[in-house]
Amino acid sequence: MTKECFVCISGHADAPDIEAIARYHKKDSTYYLFFERETDGLFEKFSLRFDREHLSYKRDGEVKTEVLLETGQRHVSKYVTPYGTFEIGFETVDLLLQETDSAISIKASYNTTLNGEPHEKGKIKIQISEVKV
Repeated sequence: MTKECFVCISGHADAPDIEAIARYHKKDSTYYLFFERETDGLFEKFSLRFDREHLSYKRDGEVKTEVLLETGQRHVSKYVTPYGTFEIGFETVDLLLQETDSAISIKASYNTTLNGEPHEKGKIKIQISEVKV
């Protein structure tokens, strides 16, 4: 796959899909993806690091968070918003990575806690593909 790619992140029912042109590279068995976007005058940076067992997702802007998904593990992160900071726990149920010469697909499902209390089931789907010319 080329160093410049298209990424689409979807999954949360209340949030719109995130779509952007990204920079991609792979080192050893770990993949890295970086992109930026502007929405309603707000600038955000995203970075993803993943392999077959882990997905690390970082968002930096008005909303800041760093999420680690790892099958069978529970990780807690801070979700910082203009309205306050929340603690969100992620217990990953499954994580599946599929790769072809021109695309990568990542699917994960997880259970969440909000400030230590059971919250909801979640899922994320990340599609990475070559930029169409």
